[in-house]
Amino acid sequence: MLLIGLLLFGAAAAVAMDALIENTSTMSVLLFGRTFDVPLRGVLVIAAGVGLIAVLGVLFMRDAAARRARLRAERRDAMAARERLADLAEQERAERRSAETTPRSPRSRRVIDVGREERRIEAEAAQAKAQQEPELATSSGRRGRLWGHG
Repeated sequence: MLLIGLLLFGAAAAVAMDALIENTSTMSVLLFGRTFDVPLRGVLVIAAGVGLIAVLGVLFMRDAAARRARLRAERRDAMAARERLADLAEQERAERRSAETTPRSPRSRRVIDVGREERRIEAEAAQAKAQQEPELATSSGRRGRLWGHG
């Protein structure tokens, strides 16, 4: 596509240069109710300028349409995400309401003493460490002596 575009641009430039060089006569141009005597070179330059402005206008319209479509898609995605979050929030509220209204039996409530659980884990870790320390001391070749004292 780039190569085709470059070829078309080169052809248009060659035709424009030939038209500028070959046509030296003047022409009467009527614009906005006024008549102007303009050389044909001037008419060609004016036509090129008007064409450039028209192409820029088309490009701006295309960019605006693309931006509008992108914003619509983003808005649609945001609304869908909002609806999903609202549905999840409603489900959570319904679950909380049903949990609050459902009577609980004494067996369903289980109380965990976190402090007791932490103390048990610490005691097991200390016991495992105590079992490993004598092994380390005897593996160094010094029986019964820890860290060279004794």
